[in-house]
Amino acid sequence: MALISLVTEDRQFFMGAQGLPEPWASSHQSPLSHSICKHVVAANAPLVISDARSHPLARDNPAVHDLNAIAYLGVPLLGPDGDILGAVCAIDSTPRDWSEDDIETLTVLSQAVTSEIGAHLYRRERDRFDEAQRAGEARTAEILESIDDAFYAIDREWRVRYVNRHAERLWARPRNAILGRTIFEAFPAFAESETHLACQQAMAEGRPVRIETVSRILGIPVEVNVFPSPSGLSVYFRDISARRRMEEALRERDEILSLAERSAEIGIWDVDLATGMVRGTAQFFRLFDLEPADGPVPIEAMRAVRHPDDQNRVIQGFKEAVERGTDHYEMEYRILRPEGEVRWIFGRGRVVRDAHGQPMRYSGVDIDVTDRKRLEEHQKLLLAELNHRVKNTIALIQSIAKQSLAVGRPLEEARDAFLRRLHALAHTHSLLTEGEWRGARLSAIVADELRPYGAHASVAGQDLVLTPRAALILGLILHELATNAAKHGALAAPAGRIDLTWTIEDDALFKLIWQERGVGPVRPPARRGFGSSLLERAATYELQGAAILEFAPDGVRYELTAPLQELVRQD
Repeated sequence: MALISLVTEDRQFFMGAQGLPEPWASSHQSPLSHSICKHVVAANAPLVISDARSHPLARDNPAVHDLNAIAYLGVPLLGPDGDILGAVCAIDSTPRDWSEDDIETLTVLSQAVTSEIGAHLYRRERDRFDEAQRAGEARTAEILESIDDAFYAIDREWRVRYVNRHAERLWARPRNAILGRTIFEAFPAFAESETHLACQQAMAEGRPVRIETVSRILGIPVEVNVFPSPSGLSVYFRDISARRRMEEALRERDEILSLAERSAEIGIWDVDLATGMVRGTAQFFRLFDLEPADGPVPIEAMRAVRHPDDQNRVIQGFKEAVERGTDHYEMEYRILRPEGEVRWIFGRGRVVRDAHGQPMRYSGVDIDVTDRKRLEEHQKLLLAELNHRVKNTIALIQSIAKQSLAVGRPLEEARDAFLRRLHALAHTHSLLTEGEWRGARLSAIVADELRPYGAHASVAGQDLVLTPRAALILGLILHELATNAAKHGALAAPAGRIDLTWTIEDDALFKLIWQERGVGPVRPPARRGFGSSLLERAATYELQGAAILEFAPDGVRYELTAPLQELVRQD
């Protein structure tokens, strides 16, 4: 609330009020028992109360409960003659630490009210100006000298007829050096200024003119009020530098708040629970893809874009929280944008109750948390995928162990085969990890397996990004082929070499051929182990394809075919 009050011996009268509840708003007054402003008048000094419930001057005042006056800041309101008339105050319904800027703001406003009172007194006396001159100009001069505004009067010939002490102070020139001269002689910079043009307009049209400008004489921002009369013009002006600084500070705060709101996608709102009308910042409306509104709008406008599955849940949750006496409530819900996009909103608010404990207002913030919700869903998918991959990897390691450590095989040979295959599996895992398990390039897997054999191997084929499962299987297949070639085949012979090629036929079929040359006749192994089973059966069971392993006269030949969609990421 904000009040401009006159305080008498038994009453407090509200000259102006904002946010004052009934019945005081209609009666424009209250008994002195409900007045905190009376303490400002008694002390003729500002009164700062952060929490009236614990302040010795206010804790027993009925206004604390009846008006919900928790935090109070008041400054004296003086009349033009310096007598204290009442107070200008601001009241908050929650505890608040008032700043020096707050006190300065109210002081400037109080001075403005005093000036308006003086101006009003002068305007009331203006119509009697001629009579006052005949009866004695002392009273008029007294009024003009007492007001906070600087004042001067000029006749229709632009000669200065009166200058009050505030004008003297601002101009830093004695009035005797100005009176009787034209305003242009006294102040050459006045000519063609905005104040000069305003005076010309008032004189020509016979009506008051008000402007705000930067004075050419003083070099500061001023407010100028020009009142015409048959004898000339009455001009009031005041220094508004403090007000401009305050306005600029408020504008900067608004800009910073707006920037913060938009950057963090935070909207601030306040709901009147009696009317169902909501006020909000521009960003609040943008969250719901609605046009920002300066005034209150029905809360149904926001509820209309809420996801149908969340409508009752949010409303019922709020009702239950209020019925439990909880003053805070928060929730997450979805909204539907016009183009069909679903976004998540997190809302947190606080209920304000009246003196009887009934909820009056609900204020808080809404935050767009869509990115966070998507990240949470992505993390859930990653966890599920990780569980799946761990299970598959363990199953694959179990199979490798079972075949490598087969009964009857020397332990040292079995251990060596098992570790080599685990090492190959780990290499492919590393490639998949580098690609964040979205896939691995076939060229990288081939290079990893054939790197030790240098010029003995030639490779040709279009590079492909394999699925994680296909990468693991092909990595093990190439490892078995390379290991066997190094032990018994082309990579064990000085003139031996390997030709590895792969192609894609009809954009649908993947074909890989491993051909060893320069070895001479080769014979099939006497015992079929894990390597042979992997080479022949992996294509069938893991890749839905087929494989042929031949021990040809000129060297081992291995051919694998599989549907391309079983090996390659579809994106």
